Amino acid sequence: MLTAAQTNALRRVVTIMNQKGGVGKTSTSTNTAGALASNGFKVCLIDLDSQGSVGADLGFKSAGLGDNGATLYKAVSFGEELQPLKNVRPNLDVIPAGDHTGDLADFFQSRNRNSVGTQLAETLAPLAPRYDVVLIDTPPNSPVLMDQALLAARWLLIPTRTDSESIDGLTRLAQRIGRIAEHNPNLTVLGALIFGTSGRSTASGIVGNARKDLEGVLGDVAPVFDTFIRYAESPARASRERGQLVAELAQALIEKHDASDLTKSVIGLADDYKRLAEEIVLALANAEEEAARAEGVQA
Repeated sequence: MLTAAQTNALRRVVTIMNQKGGVGKTSTSTNTAGALASNGFKVCLIDLDSQGSVGADLGFKSAGLGDNGATLYKAVSFGEELQPLKNVRPNLDVIPAGDHTGDLADFFQSRNRNSVGTQLAETLAPLAPRYDVVLIDTPPNSPVLMDQALLAARWLLIPTRTDSESIDGLTRLAQRIGRIAEHNPNLTVLGALIFGTSGRSTASGIVGNARKDLEGVLGDVAPVFDTFIRYAESPARASRERGQLVAELAQALIEKHDASDLTKSVIGLADDYKRLAEEIVLALANAEEEAARAEGVQA
């Protein structure tokens, strides 16, 4: 079990998770981290997906600056000090992933065969207070890494698409949350995010129907964010290929530095992520205020 001091240190850790792939977890993680950092918040983004897509989105993977998850693996398994990759963007540090992240999953599996371990949480506790927000990007297909991310988190953000398969996948996630809550009673769903919608789907009421479906699955457990992330294939593809955030692509287009075929959809998409970051900050502040009032009443 974590100590009270460790739990307090992890109070601004947000895990981004959905058990289904292709719902925008990494895009949400990187662009939200970038939006928060650009507004003055000191952010640490932790990649737990061995594909290392965070490094692709932020451009440090192609520059040879990632460590394939070695730093996190050594910190967890050998007790070494966790040293993030500094200033990937102003105010944004990153703990990368890669082949060693698979080794980390094996380590957790071997250590926690007959128990629920909190090794990741214990490793992050000395680091987390240095930041205003710590975001954890998770894989969709590694139960052991998902559990560790939930055990380390105070808050959970759930991106999902509007199709029935994605909505149905939330039922499995809700069950996982229920199991983990026995060991991490502080875990709270900050909100669900509707990802990859089009203007047409919004106008036709698909987003509204999906919102109702989400509320039906999650009940009173979590709100659904007002912000939704629109579908914009060209900016999303360009972001990963170039190692630039959507906001950076939008700024280059606005300043006429980009002569490519990017359309103004990138500006709208950047606005979506900006509004999401603002809504997350407000949701965190409101939730923390409510938690503080509840603790005061109990005291």
